[in-house]
Formats: sequence, structure tokens, C-alpha cells
Amino acid sequence: MGAEQIKSTEKEFFDFVYERQLIGYKRFKMNQNFPWSKNPILQKYKILNVYRELDKGTIYVIEKLKRIKDRKIIFLNVVFYRFFNKYNLYEYFGVDLFNSEDSQIEQIKEIL
Repeated sequence: MGAEQIKSTEKEFFDFVYERQLIGYKRFKMNQNFPWSKNPILQKYKILNVYRELDKGTIYVIEKLKRIKDRKIIFLNVVFYRFFNKYNLYEYFGVDLFNSEDSQIEQIKEIL
């Protein structure tokens, strides 16, 4: 692959990243109606957020854990959430948060 081709590929990649972020901006910040892009692929398919912090599941789990200071509880809940990677996970299982108490560990085992 030559230098010019690499530069072209890099430009295409960053153009795509920019376009993807622009869609999120138009959709959520400016409340524009669909279509948010002229790109037919970006109109048809949902593309993952470029930044994990913008993912609705990540926002959900951060919101659930923002008042927790105990790193063990944070770790347990992040691992649990990422294992299922399901939005509204805690509501689905009918729990607030998991901690490292024996009863909670048994509850996690039952759920798994």
C-alpha cells in the first residue's frame, strides 16, 4: 500500500467518524428529523457510538453507580453489566445494585 493510498484511507476513516458523530449531534442535540446523513449506509444501519461515553448502556450503568464509592462494588456491577450488556439490566432482574455480601453472590449465581 503506497503513501497516497494510506492517506486516502485515513481521510475516509476520519470522514466517517466525523459523519457518525455529526449524526448524533443532529439527532440528539439539535432534534433534527431523519435522515441525518446523505450517506445511505449511515441512514440504513445503526453504527456503534464512536465514544463509549455516549453509549446509552454506559450512561445507564454510570448513572446507577455514580453514588457508590466502594471499588469492589463498582467492579462487580460493571463486570455484571458488561457480561449481559443489556440496558435496564437491574430493573430486568429486580435488583438495585449488587454488592459483595454472601446473599448477593448467591443471587448473582441464581441469575447466571
